[in-house]
Amino acid sequence: MIQPREQYVLSGVTAADEFHLNKDVFLILLHARRVPPHIYLSVAGKIFSLGVKGPMVDGHMAQMLRFIKSQRAETLFIELMLPPVFSIPQLLERIRKITLGYNRVDEGITTCLTPVRDFCDEVYGTGKSDVNLIFDLLPKLQKRQVVGAIYQQHLGHVISQGCFAMNRYVVADIYESIYRAKAGIPI
Repeated sequence: MIQPREQYVLSGVTAADEFHLNKDVFLILLHARRVPPHIYLSVAGKIFSLGVKGPMVDGHMAQMLRFIKSQRAETLFIELMLPPVFSIPQLLERIRKITLGYNRVDEGITTCLTPVRDFCDEVYGTGKSDVNLIFDLLPKLQKRQVVGAIYQQHLGHVISQGCFAMNRYVVADIYESIYRAKAGIPI
């Protein structure tokens, strides 16, 4: 018998404000109900991520929003407050350099969270050694009071009183997902 997964609850979730998504810094959880979701970071409408095909830098939020809309992809956008000691160009330079520092996701080595984790450590002081899952990173960001609004697209049917319950997963789930993606096996 399959045991139900523990959940991680995010509160204050509202419908996405697409204009606002092109500003500031956002963690993006694409396919937020999937185990695991794919994690991106956006800075001022530029998208950054690491995948099996390698790093993606300077993608466009408009393109991502079109994809999300066409696929009805369940997505969370978690706003991170702009740190007072960094400008937008500096943040773009940091995430670009960090993301390009990795070749691709690989089981046991790097995940899509890795460049996001490194960026959050440099910019928000979250630490890296004990951050392996989004569930490790989010509480650290919340503790530093840098989490702003949380927006969603195509998740309205599972939002209850502004809360979204995300299925927890373990590192082995991430490695399985990477293996499947590299092998071309649908997730």
